[in-house]
Formats: sequence, C-alpha cells, structure tokens
Amino acid sequence: MQYKTIDNHGATMAGFSGGIAGGAVVVGLVGLDRSYPEADVSQYLNEAGREMLAASRADCVPNAALAYPFLDATTLEASPGSITNNAELSRVVHKASPLHRAGVPAAPVLIHHAVADEFTPIGSARSLAKKYCSAGIPVHLAESVIGEHGTEAMLGMPTALTYLADRFAAKPAASTC
Repeated sequence: MQYKTIDNHGATMAGFSGGIAGGAVVVGLVGLDRSYPEADVSQYLNEAGREMLAASRADCVPNAALAYPFLDATTLEASPGSITNNAELSRVVHKASPLHRAGVPAAPVLIHHAVADEFTPIGSARSLAKKYCSAGIPVHLAESVIGEHGTEAMLGMPTALTYLADRFAAKPAASTC
C-alpha cells in the first residue's frame, strides 16, 4: 500500500498499519481529531473506524495496540485512500509536526531513536535535530543501532533519565550538533 504524505508520516503510517501495533493508527487519528477538530477526521472513516475512534478517545498507544493488533488503516477508510492517500489529512499531519512548525524550543533537546525503528523512520528525527541545531539549540541526538521501536523505549530510558537529571542539576547540555 502506498501512503501519500508530505514527509515521513506516510512511512510511519505504513509502519504501524497491519503490524503488531496497528492499533496505534487509531490513537494517531484520535490525536489529530482532538488537536485539529476542523479536519473532521471522522468524515474519512467508515462506521467501524468511527466506532474505534470513539472507543479509543482515552487510550494510549499500548492500549490501542492490544485492542487492535494487526489493524490495517485501509479497513477504516470511508472510501479507498480517504486516510492513506488524503492530501488534506497530510497537510494537517504536516502542520502538527514540530519539523514544520515555526520556531524552535528555548531549552536543550534530547532525541533518542533506534536507527532500525520499524514504526517511525530515523529520517524525521535527524531532520528535526538538524533544524534545531541550525537555530543554535543544543541537541543530543542519541541513535541506537541495537534494537527497534519497543526496545529503544526501554534501552533509551537511562539516557533520557540521565539527561533530565543533568538539566535539573544545571549541568550544561551535551550537543551532537
């Protein structure tokens, strides 16, 4: 299935859709619907999709992944391509991405990411780090060549906790810029 989007969001949708954590697609749609009500996400969904959207309003990714494993986004579409090949939704997702928002954070940033992440491609993380670095923000991009999305959440925890502890201790932020 070809997912048409403006940047790596199509690859992210493709990574989740049909996979073990396919239910994350529903949580993503909930987030878009909640954050951008003018997009009226439900108009692009069939009855089953609208029911999942309503039932998942309070879910986190693990909840939805367990509720809807191997969910294929195309099975939620009101018509072929209404989610997976929709220029309007792509613009909303594009607008939501920190990669495309104006401005940069005022504080140092840690981005940790598995190079082989099967759900979210490394390219977006690298582009975001480059954007912030170009603006003079200290960024520590910690790429792990071991593991994937789920393992990085666990293996990256010590890096994240140390990074936060150092910021609270007023230690200067390391930067990979």
